[in-house]
Amino acid sequence: MTRVQAPHHYLEAPRLAFAGRNRYIGEPHCVQVPLRQLLSKRFGHQHACLINPDQALVSLVAMSPTIVLRWGKPWLVVGSPGGASIIMAVLQMLRRGGGSAGVIHPSP
Repeated sequence: MTRVQAPHHYLEAPRLAFAGRNRYIGEPHCVQVPLRQLLSKRFGHQHACLINPDQALVSLVAMSPTIVLRWGKPWLVVGSPGGASIIMAVLQMLRRGGGSAGVIHPSP
């Protein structure tokens, strides 16, 4: 690996890690996380192969909607721009009871 490729891999690896984390984020009793698969060497090797040394991965994060269900139906929708800071912004809005701007309560 060259001196140019090393920082590229260093920057791309967290992007893949965050994408994997975001797929399984949620309450443990609601989201089943395949820990054995995610922690396996095979999974690591497969994802390492996704890094192209000559080109950055495509990142399509502009806004991440969060839909909160109540009794199986949409109750609260929160959207926040900001890449990796989306999760903290959404959590702050939810902790405040949805009273912040950008929160929509769908009609029943």
